[in-house]
Amino acid sequence: MLHAPTCLYGIGGLAGMLLLCDSPCRARQKSITIRFALQRFARSHKYEDLWWRLSKRQLVRITLFWGCTIFCRLYFEHSFEDADEILAFAGFSMVSGLFAAVAFYHLHNCVGLELMIDQFSLRFVNAGDEIAESTAMWSLTHVLLRRTAHSLEDSILALQTSVLPAVVLAGVHLLKSQSLTCDSCIQGIFTVAPAVALVLHTLFRVAAVTEKCIHMPAFMTSWICCDGALAQKHHHFIQCLLNSSAGFYIKGLRLTTFMVLKLTYFLCALSFSVVVAITLKGVDHE
Repeated sequence: MLHAPTCLYGIGGLAGMLLLCDSPCRARQKSITIRFALQRFARSHKYEDLWWRLSKRQLVRITLFWGCTIFCRLYFEHSFEDADEILAFAGFSMVSGLFAAVAFYHLHNCVGLELMIDQFSLRFVNAGDEIAESTAMWSLTHVLLRRTAHSLEDSILALQTSVLPAVVLAGVHLLKSQSLTCDSCIQGIFTVAPAVALVLHTLFRVAAVTEKCIHMPAFMTSWICCDGALAQKHHHFIQCLLNSSAGFYIKGLRLTTFMVLKLTYFLCALSFSVVVAITLKGVDHE
């Protein structure tokens, strides 16, 4: 029998994958945006190899998260005494693998967006007084950033939202448990902890795209060393960057590190509340 967290991870991973290609027309648009436009941009600006090297590092991290998830489930919940246990563990392994694969897809594109923004900053510094070239470069960068974020937003929402109910259900299961022990508490925490860590890691990487966009104008301002009309053009261009409010948008909301930190604090407070409730329940039983 599949546990509730397994079903939730499966729903989140499957929905996240399907939302990347939920219709032929939209699938074609997303394919052009992510697989071709970003890749062509990276190849033309000679950072495609760096992109893949950094993505491989993310793949290693994702594999570690997935391995921790499998190990925790194997260590705490499965003894392989019958066929049902083996099937349940195999189902959880496949579902968590799908979840991790979709998360890696999001991280891979976020790494590409970060490098694209860094490349634009370098081009601005090298362009010097070529404001028209910088403006054209920013227009292309901004379009790629918005289209990529739009193509990923539904998938990111589906993937991340599926983890919160799993945390709540794990806490409810512990509170309703008749045999409440320290081992059962540790088991409940470590059952969902790797998935929560993976979700927060992904959201922090997504928010890092926005943070680069926020700090980019300040970096460019520090490189302006001219005066007169050219300095006014530079400042006007940087003001346009500020007014564009560039970043990674999810349903019209710009995701920042501050928002992810608030989510992290909320999950920590929720976990602390569950632990306190379990502790008080154990004291009452004694």
